[in-house]
Amino acid sequence: FHIMQADGLIFLAMAGLDFERRLAYAYLREIHVQFMKHYGDGGQTALAYAMNRGFGKVLKEKMDYFSNNPEADKIRKVRAQIDDVKEVMVENIEKVLERGEKIELLVDKADNLNEQAFKFKKQSVQLKKKMWYQNMKLMFVLGAVILLAFLVILFSVCGFNFCKCGASCAPAP
Repeated sequence: FHIMQADGLIFLAMAGLDFERRLAYAYLREIHVQFMKHYGDGGQTALAYAMNRGFGKVLKEKMDYFSNNPEADKIRKVRAQIDDVKEVMVENIEKVLERGEKIELLVDKADNLNEQAFKFKKQSVQLKKKMWYQNMKLMFVLGAVILLAFLVILFSVCGFNFCKCGASCAPAP
C-alpha cells in the first residue's frame, strides 16, 4: 500500500511488490492534482463513493499511463536514453577499432610498397650500369671493326708500304 495525505484528503494506491515505489507516489501526486482540479475542496464534504462515476475514468487512465507508458517514469526514460547512448558509443568504438585496424593494414602496405620501391630503384641502377657497360663494349667492338675495315681498305688500295699511294717505294741503301 502507498498512502499520501494532502489538502485534508487521503489518497491510497495498492500495487504489487515489483511496481516501483516512486511510480506509485508519482501516481498518487497526479491523482491528487486531477482530483483537486475536478472537485476542489468539495471532496472533503462528499459522501463515500459519490465521485466514483465521474472520477473512475480518470483513475483508470492514470493507472494505465503509470503502469504502461515509459514516459511516466522519468528515471526509466533517462535510463533508456542512457542505454541508447551506450549502444551508440559501443558501435562508434567498434567502428574506430575497425578503422584503426584498417589504418594499420594501410601502414603495413605502405611500408611494403616503400621497400619494393627501394629494391626496384636499386635493381634499376644496377641494370643501367650493366647496360652502359654492354653499350661501351659494343661501341668498342664496333670501333675496332670500323678501324680494321678502314685499314683493310687502305692496305688493299695503297699496299702495305703505301707505294701505290705516292710514297717512295725505293729500297733503302
